[in-house]
Amino acid sequence: MSVGSAEMDGSHGPDAWSAAESAMLGEAVDCAPSVHNTRPWALTIHGRTAQLRERPKLLAQHDPHGRDRRISFGAALANLVLAIRGLG
Repeated sequence: MSVGSAEMDGSHGPDAWSAAESAMLGEAVDCAPSVHNTRPWALTIHGRTAQLRERPKLLAQHDPHGRDRRISFGAALANLVLAIRGLG
């Protein structure tokens, strides 16, 4: 399973992202393109850490080697990194 995470250092404010900032991160990930619009990932936010986990069981029949799923996951991770940089 692929896992991508990103964290901001604590020098920019409180110990957690605000609700608006968390919503922005979620929207950035949701806007990422995915094969068959399946969004084969799950985003969790804890404090100032965002963790994106791959859900490998999606597309198992249509993508037995996981190539499309990994490409979709990579797009979501790239959007998450850009959104976090935008907050910093």
